[in-house]
Amino acid sequence: MVRLEELDLSFNKIGGSGAKGLAEAFGFLQDMTSLNIGDNDLGPAGMLEISAALQSMTRMKHFNISSNNISIAGSTVLGSAISRMANLLSLNISNNWLQQVGVTQIAASLKSLVQLQHLNARHNFACSGDCVKEWLPALQSMQFLTMLDLGAVREYSSHTKDQISLAAPSARIIWK
Repeated sequence: MVRLEELDLSFNKIGGSGAKGLAEAFGFLQDMTSLNIGDNDLGPAGMLEISAALQSMTRMKHFNISSNNISIAGSTVLGSAISRMANLLSLNISNNWLQQVGVTQIAASLKSLVQLQHLNARHNFACSGDCVKEWLPALQSMQFLTMLDLGAVREYSSHTKDQISLAAPSARIIWK
């Protein structure tokens, strides 16, 4: 299993309690390039468990950690893990309800993802549509971004939409 490059563990109900075992397994998967651990209800505690192992997966190109209820508490460690994945081409962090504080914490880590082509951050902005402006500097550094999903519960102002469109001119942006 040491040479495993792609792994899909989505919809397995791993939860925070199963994350420790997952972290131990990830320690042996340094060559991982594609990982889907979406819809496992890891929560902040689970994110804390797996974050160190994720940081060692520097060859990662596709990472899906959607629908894990990471929330604000897990966003700091998620941001730290993501910042080390400089080779990422696609990132799905949708449905984690990061809110204003979490969005700000993740935004700083996104600046290192200059090769990113697809970013799905749908349903993370429960604060207000304008809190996504925290991501403008990161979006400006992503020269290859072609798809950006910022679908939200609330509507974005036209000013925010304009700013984001200018920051990511090559990206197809999904607003709703």
